[in-house]
Amino acid sequence: MRLRSLFVAVAVVPAIALAACGGGGGSKTTTTVATTPTTTPKPVANVEVRPAEGNVGTTFTLIGTGFKPEESVTFEVGFPDNRTPFKGAPHKTTPDGAVQTTYRATAGNPAGTYTVKAVGDQGTTGEGKFQLGGAAGSTATTARTGSATTVASAATSTTR
Repeated sequence: MRLRSLFVAVAVVPAIALAACGGGGGSKTTTTVATTPTTTPKPVANVEVRPAEGNVGTTFTLIGTGFKPEESVTFEVGFPDNRTPFKGAPHKTTPDGAVQTTYRATAGNPAGTYTVKAVGDQGTTGEGKFQLGGAAGSTATTARTGSATTVASAATSTTR
């Protein structure tokens, strides 16, 4: 009887321990899948400035293409001396995504390379540059600009 009690104790105790630990013959597999976050790039538009260079008193035409139809676009003109940029009023694009406005360089605008940023309310952005010389009659240097193929038919004037 004693042998039988010992046998039951030896057989039952490990069986209870295995059941409590989740052991018991079945294998469980866990799979972890790592996902890579995706970032959608912002649409890029073209901004061209005409003329690409000028002096104080010159009216520069800011032309944006590649925006979304009916997108509201705001042009910012960044100065070469890093002062607060001039921010114009928003303009709606044409059905083909083009927009146009003007910027007139006035006395007090420093000579150098200006950066024109166009930001649309649907996430489209573009950038162009122009070069401003000194007073009227002085020599200006050439600036790099973007390319454009379509010009909006309506223009508004923004003077600073």
